[in-house]
Amino acid sequence: MNAVAKHVTRRLLEVSNATAEQAQSRNSRLRTRFPARPAEPSWPHTARPLEETLRRLTAPPFLPAVNGTRAGRRRGVTKLLQWLSSFPGETWQQRWVASGAEGFPGAAWVELPLRWLRECGSSPSYDCGDLSSGLLMLICGDVIRPGLPWMLTRTHRHLASVMAEVRDPDGFARLHQLAESGPTSSRKDS
Repeated sequence: MNAVAKHVTRRLLEVSNATAEQAQSRNSRLRTRFPARPAEPSWPHTARPLEETLRRLTAPPFLPAVNGTRAGRRRGVTKLLQWLSSFPGETWQQRWVASGAEGFPGAAWVELPLRWLRECGSSPSYDCGDLSSGLLMLICGDVIRPGLPWMLTRTHRHLASVMAEVRDPDGFARLHQLAESGPTSSRKDS
């Protein structure tokens, strides 16, 4: 019996040996072909009241198995929502933008709510960790949508796993399945 071998001819990436001018031209064509979508000003989860948002983000599917993680997330969400409430806006997203946090790359954003918490007389215990966990919940819960430039300055080792767990488990499972069945190079990206 003859074995059937599958061969895929891969086209070399046109950027591999491209000059800066060629890459710029290619990127310009791609931006024209795939224009950025405008940011939505509002969506259901960003327009919910504080208590409803807090209840939602501290209930399944947002509850991790570890009690300490669960408590830190609850404290973080509570502190961040209280801090964001001090800014003008009809939605959490508008308040997030008004906070100026996106002007502070990486982990530097945490200084803004920390300063506010100190001024309000809040106990500083666990604040940095809590705020980071709270931000994770606000993003994964689609309460706020930080801009891409700011997100690229942040690293959070749990973002992808928590997003897959709470936002769209079926979609992420399908994506993982597609990556597993695709070329070897796509497997390391999943």
